[in-house]
Amino acid sequence: MLEPATRVAPPPRARPAAGPVSEEPAAELALRAVLALVVLSLAVRPLVAATGLPSVTRNLDGILVPFAALAVVVAVLRRRALASRPVVVATALLVALGAVTLLSWVLASPHGVPALGLGFACVLLLPLALYLGAVAVRARRSRVDVVVLQVAVLAQLAAGMVQYVEHHVAQRAPYAADLVNGTTSHNLWPAFALPGAIVLAVLERGWRRAAWPLSVAVLGVYAEAKAALTLWVPVLVVVAVVGAVLALRARGGLPRPGLQGAVGAALGTAAAAVVVGGLWFTPSAQGTWQVFEGHTHEIEVFAQDGPDHAVGGAPATIKDALRVVGSAVPGSARTLLLGLGPGNSVSHAAEVLAQGPANGASVTPPGPVALELLRSEGALQFEDAQSSVLGVWGDLGTLGALLWVAAVASAAAALVAVVARASGRVLVLLGVAALVLGPLAASSLLDWTEQASVELPVVLAAVVLVRHAPLGGERPAPGEGRAPADGGTAA
Repeated sequence: MLEPATRVAPPPRARPAAGPVSEEPAAELALRAVLALVVLSLAVRPLVAATGLPSVTRNLDGILVPFAALAVVVAVLRRRALASRPVVVATALLVALGAVTLLSWVLASPHGVPALGLGFACVLLLPLALYLGAVAVRARRSRVDVVVLQVAVLAQLAAGMVQYVEHHVAQRAPYAADLVNGTTSHNLWPAFALPGAIVLAVLERGWRRAAWPLSVAVLGVYAEAKAALTLWVPVLVVVAVVGAVLALRARGGLPRPGLQGAVGAALGTAAAAVVVGGLWFTPSAQGTWQVFEGHTHEIEVFAQDGPDHAVGGAPATIKDALRVVGSAVPGSARTLLLGLGPGNSVSHAAEVLAQGPANGASVTPPGPVALELLRSEGALQFEDAQSSVLGVWGDLGTLGALLWVAAVASAAAALVAVVARASGRVLVLLGVAALVLGPLAASSLLDWTEQASVELPVVLAAVVLVRHAPLGGERPAPGEGRAPADGGTAA
């Protein structure tokens, strides 16, 4: 007599690895948008130069960002399955910020259409790009984003080296280094290539871990990329120290000394000495150091006892901007609340409008504050009146500035929410914080938060870091037992 078959219990379902695994259409749309915009941002200037297209098309990447963000907002609102609390908050704040920007433009005078477009494409670029990244990290896992970031950094290295040799930068140092501009403009390429290389170093193993940041940093030295080096090299040091500490903790302490360890340490020391010695005696590096010292001296003089420039004579400075904008915005209840209008104070958008006629563009001129402060530029960019951070308050007022800060913070929080309970989240959280705060710090005197060729690749670097950084399993919630550790996905 046949025995009845014994029912075998199905094996327990494995706990998913910490990290984003959603396949919602909104997340897929956001990831595709980020990747396409990054490729466009890094290719549009060479394309315009090669084809003779109108110069305004060089800003196509920034112009398309608001439309991509709007499409993702609609997709998120239609597909509530993706609408976790962080995404809901970020979406609501972004919609409110867009509404305030539109209202500020309607009530401002003048309020030409270019000013509204530049307000969304430049002034709101950082919160819009971060929002795309916050939704994109929830897309299904693939390596396409890592490959795009790798290709972006390699393309800048290749273009920069060609320009370095072609323009004889070493022989003409320090007077030709601005010609090493990658595929973007001036020294903006290391503003994203360095943090991108740092993120790739976190993902890589072996010799490639050091090759990414070392190659970009050395070329950045040759190219006099003072702002990028000052900002990102300390971040690189912090990442290296944190990574070493985490590695030592995982191994249980320092390795035992031995012959192979001594040879490895000697080889590393010799290689570092060769690299540092070569840089020290290279004309490009010496020129970069001379310019860095000169600019540092200029900053000290300007900060301590440099006189304010008379508006109408020498170009206005950041001191003039603080004085004029600080007087104009509180001039009425409307301007205090909603600002002077997009492109009417000292944002990069206002600078584009104020200098439009001089650059051959036929646009509606901005308001009197922008014309007074931004019609001309000084010899040193950090002394100029243009400031993206101050421009947010000047253009959008107190309400707009508060919503702008809240939108940036909420998008950054939604970006890292998918790894909030992963045991290896410390390096990821520090990395995303640096990627967000770095451009913000630079934009107190520069315009990085309004440059699509900086913000879009930086956001891609943040997306890659969150999606692919090696993570442990989830930490147990209060009252639960310790969860088994799951290996994260390493790129």
